[in-house]
Amino acid sequence: MKTVLLVDNSTWNVYNFRRPIIRRLEASGYRVAVLARPDSYAGLLAVQLLPLRHLQARGQSVAADLRLTAELYRHYRHLRPDLILHFTIKPNIYGSLAASRLGIPAVAVVTGLGYPFLRGGWLLKLVRLLYVRALRASRHVVCYNAEDEALLRNTGLMAPGQVRVIPGSGVDLRHFYPLPVAEELPFRFLFAGRLLYDKGLREYVQAARRLAFRYPEAEWWIVGEYNPDYPASVTARELVAWSAEKGIRYLGQVRDVRPYLRDCRVLVLPSYREGLSRSLQEALAVARPVITTDVAGCRQVVDGGQNGWLVPVRNADALARVMEAALRSDPPTLWQMGQYSRELACRRFDDRQIAQQFVQLVQRNLVPTATAQCTTHAPADRTHPQRTRF
Repeated sequence: MKTVLLVDNSTWNVYNFRRPIIRRLEASGYRVAVLARPDSYAGLLAVQLLPLRHLQARGQSVAADLRLTAELYRHYRHLRPDLILHFTIKPNIYGSLAASRLGIPAVAVVTGLGYPFLRGGWLLKLVRLLYVRALRASRHVVCYNAEDEALLRNTGLMAPGQVRVIPGSGVDLRHFYPLPVAEELPFRFLFAGRLLYDKGLREYVQAARRLAFRYPEAEWWIVGEYNPDYPASVTARELVAWSAEKGIRYLGQVRDVRPYLRDCRVLVLPSYREGLSRSLQEALAVARPVITTDVAGCRQVVDGGQNGWLVPVRNADALARVMEAALRSDPPTLWQMGQYSRELACRRFDDRQIAQQFVQLVQRNLVPTATAQCTTHAPADRTHPQRTRF
């Protein structure tokens, strides 16, 4: 039985985004292990879990990253998996380098280009330098959208033919099923995501201000994690001030977003860039129209305006105009858009279909290469093993 190791930032990520892949790999006859930073979701994973102690997802300490690289190397040398799937930026970089040193095949899954690519500057230069070495050390690179793939390829960060596009982690269409709209409730917009300026939260609030007094019955809800340690996190003072404004409500971080999707008419995500937004996919699955920005990772969930609206990025005025168009839409029109959303989710974002694409990628990377099959030299002398240092 071949072993596939999944490496991710946190067990929260694994539980919420990777379980379909794990289930499909196990059903295909692979042994699966997970290496991630443990959190409150660690006990929910029905799979071998190796705790990752030195990963600081948003830290910029060179010493911490060196400790992380050494820790990854030790785990890989001990477990000796047949293939490693790396998810998110630091496992992609440091995990790929450690796997390459040990000769273990690895796949880097770029879930999004993230903060460095949005902000630019010295951090982007450093990330590009690290990505050049790490991505080229990987057997394959998975991007969640074609625009991220083109950007990485055109900047020389990947070798030709090395990349594959898989549309995100998908959504569980049995868990997120069509929810009827309660017409007696106020017209509610919903923002669901981390409380970051890069998610377009400031533009969301600014657009709500422009409309709140003309549409006094409308409401703008916000749910999501507040974590001041994130780069570009909304400040606590600003969040409190927003919550006191007319029609705007912050409801905190929630474990189950479905009740909030049920009680809204339209989900809004004015993000600056995504890998492939999970909150938008969930809104499609429960048959809700969406308003989002015309950027990579967001435009892929709106099909010709039939299930939502696209707006220019960082433009609160345009967002307000589109929100008003939604407010003025009659219920049958919104219902029809929601039905198209569900159809689109079933066609493009079924997590079972996406998990099968990952299984096929694993199978492809576990097929011995022609070079390996034709090796004729004598086995290496293991009486004096080489030392590898980081």
